[in-house]
Amino acid sequence: MEELYFRFHFLLGAQYYTLLNPNRISDLSGGLCDPADAEKALRHMVCAFAAALGAPACMPRSSKETNA
Repeated sequence: MEELYFRFHFLLGAQYYTLLNPNRISDLSGGLCDPADAEKALRHMVCAFAAALGAPACMPRSSKETNA
C-alpha cells in the first residue's frame, strides 16, 4: 500500500504541475508540444499514469503487507 500511495502522490503532483504551468511543456519542447490540445495531452497523461501504476514494485513487501 505504501508504494501505491507514493505513486498516486507523484501522479497528482504531475497533474497539478501540468495544470498550473501549461506553457512549460511548450517551452521545454521548443513548441513541439501544444498544451492547448487537451485531447492529446489527456492521452499522453493516461498512458504515462497507467505505466506508472502498472510498473513492477520498487520496494520489497513488508511483513505487515505479506501477513494482511
